[in-house]
Amino acid sequence: MSGRYRKIDPRFWKDEKITQFDPQDKLITLYLFTGQSNRIGIFSFSPGEAGEDLGMLPQTFAERFRNVRLALNLGWDETFRVLYLPTWWKYNPPENSNNVIGNLKDLDDVPKSHLIDLFAENVQHLAENLRETFTQTLAKRYPERYPKRSPSQEQEQEQEYNNGAKAPVSISSTSKKKRTTRHARIVPPEYQPIVCNVIGRMNELAGTDFQSNSKIVLDGLVPRLDAGATAEECLAVVENQWREWSCDDEQRKYFNPETLFRESKFEKYKNAARMNGHQTRKEPKFVNV
Repeated sequence: MSGRYRKIDPRFWKDEKITQFDPQDKLITLYLFTGQSNRIGIFSFSPGEAGEDLGMLPQTFAERFRNVRLALNLGWDETFRVLYLPTWWKYNPPENSNNVIGNLKDLDDVPKSHLIDLFAENVQHLAENLRETFTQTLAKRYPERYPKRSPSQEQEQEQEYNNGAKAPVSISSTSKKKRTTRHARIVPPEYQPIVCNVIGRMNELAGTDFQSNSKIVLDGLVPRLDAGATAEECLAVVENQWREWSCDDEQRKYFNPETLFRESKFEKYKNAARMNGHQTRKEPKFVNV
């Protein structure tokens, strides 16, 4: 963990979501942003260590940790134990380009989680004059993962993305004479934390390894979010259908994003979850933390 201290924005305590937390959940949230964090908001996180630091029993911390990250749409990779705070740059902005370059060195200590891709795509809270440094530094340090793009390409992609277009990705072949271009579908930035949490919960329950940017997620879960479904509704469906199907080998095979979030089935599953006592009330999708 780099640096000697962490800061918290005073607006933290006035946030609509935070004010609804009880004292323990407020403490956990404060710990997530200060206890094991680094300089970039994506870092290895030990729930066991956090529970010890906060004086909570493991089960108590696990339950409250899950509630907090779902309420705030934080990214959590159970497999690699990586936590991602999407609004980190908003409240911990780098002062200049040198800070960006230096801070990104912390990425060397982060396991190769799928959350790193979300981190690399999320420049929403970075000052515009630092975004080029951010993307170029990633491309220089990790060229195999983040190919370098020009500022004009960044601007064009952002404009197309804002207009709902699919992001263009160039595919280079060994022959310079033949170059093709395809459109890569990606999870919209505003849905990324929700998708990570929902798919991550499915993987936790079933021991599966569904990827948040896979075709079945893009074809199933993302359209439901486009149609107005909330994270709470999607998670309620996941929890309820797992309870219904987990003990039946024949039914368990349907526990996948394609089936759960299929347009023709989702409303039925959502109402079944509501009748079985799972919370599905609508809440704001974003929180300024």
